[in-house]
Amino acid sequence: MNTDQVLFDLLGGNFDLGSFSALDSRRKEVRIPHEPELVRIATADGEHLAVIAQVANLSKSGIGLKLSKQLHLVAGTPLMVAFQWLIITGIVRYSRQSKSGSGPFELGLEISSTERIC
Repeated sequence: MNTDQVLFDLLGGNFDLGSFSALDSRRKEVRIPHEPELVRIATADGEHLAVIAQVANLSKSGIGLKLSKQLHLVAGTPLMVAFQWLIITGIVRYSRQSKSGSGPFELGLEISSTERIC
């Protein structure tokens, strides 16, 4: 099974996470990493950005992305992220420079809905 299918099945509740374990015991849900790809990000005020993004972590309730460009958004901002195979809408939880200060920009999104693109 490819990673895209695992991610989509996880979001849809159709995937058994029994074979995965949380790397961080503080996490309530398992995180599954993904390869970088071009995504389109759109805000409710009409701002659009194409950026390389890597899914750093994903659960049924949220997604963490590492972005190739900075995107400063206030927590609570509605946002849409369109992958080649999936559209995720939600609310920004965080938008920040990586903890190391020199790594990729980080964006956290609380997921409201998902839609598979065929």
